[in-house]
Amino acid sequence: MKPKSAELTSQEYWQLGWESHHPVRGFEYFDDIAKHLPKTPGLSFLEIGCAPGRILAEFCARLGYVAYGVDYACDSGEIESYLRSENVKMGKVFQQDFLTWRPDQSFDIVTSFGFVEHFEDPMPIIDRHFDLVRPSGFVVITMPNFARGQKLLHWLFDRDLL
Repeated sequence: MKPKSAELTSQEYWQLGWESHHPVRGFEYFDDIAKHLPKTPGLSFLEIGCAPGRILAEFCARLGYVAYGVDYACDSGEIESYLRSENVKMGKVFQQDFLTWRPDQSFDIVTSFGFVEHFEDPMPIIDRHFDLVRPSGFVVITMPNFARGQKLLHWLFDRDLL
């Protein structure tokens, strides 16, 4: 019997996926989410699981936020370089394990897009999002919906992810 792990994927899994990936800025749900966020340039925007940087770039470039990110399987310098090429105001990208990372600040907006579902027990991960946000700040958490056709496709071709 395999020992239980808090994580459902490994650093190596993500590193292999990002090595040849060149991000293109954009996020299909930007408008749906952005309408609920403040329109105040200069706010700090943290994306947890930020590689390859396209979603972070989209929010920060369009809304004038200062970009912060954390990802354990990325080259933080490469992501920062990409963000600068998209004219994003830079905070810092941390190459750290989110579970042990202890930043010296809190953030105005804390987000993750398809991150919490990679843990067997997502509640402590969700709680950690709220630990990182400033009072009166915003937390945005999204995850994929594997219903209907998506569920069938994953059942047929990628049961581990399902």
